[in-house]
Amino acid sequence: MLGNSAPGGLVSVLRKEVAVMRIPVWIPLLFGLPGVREAPLPFPVVTPTELRARLERMGDTPVVVNFWATWCRPCIEELPLFERLAQRSRGGGLQVWLVNVDFPQEWRRRVVPFVRRRGLRASVLLLRPSPGERWLDTLHREWSGAIPATLFWRASLGVAELYEGELDSARLWEYVERLSAKP
Repeated sequence: MLGNSAPGGLVSVLRKEVAVMRIPVWIPLLFGLPGVREAPLPFPVVTPTELRARLERMGDTPVVVNFWATWCRPCIEELPLFERLAQRSRGGGLQVWLVNVDFPQEWRRRVVPFVRRRGLRASVLLLRPSPGERWLDTLHREWSGAIPATLFWRASLGVAELYEGELDSARLWEYVERLSAKP
């Protein structure tokens, strides 16, 4: 009889074995067991509303926000432009934010390794739309949702220009010069 729960019976022995069994840390993560926490992501996760609030808090600081995904070839091809812009702008008053729009379940598996492999140094944010949120309108009323897309923002001047599509170097610098011009 396998269900014997008398002292010293099979069930009692199994309980003792399970109680002392050492489970490798990665097994609960593999199976998504509840109550097991993953390490925090290395990049901030923001909703569109939070991203908009961050932009509005930037005041007179111009911000270039590029929306990209790991599966978008034109996005990947233009990332070096934004990296160069971020490097040239360090300490110069212009901010460059790379906002990833991959699905949240892809962040650890694809986005984090991608950013590390590419050595991206610009600020990376992960966009998580809230259920039911009209997030395109939250960020720019004319955005169709196409990527790559770049938002040129300067809160103090009320500037919020959107460019949908892949940017070349000349066009990017044209937007940056307009954005950075003194009032």
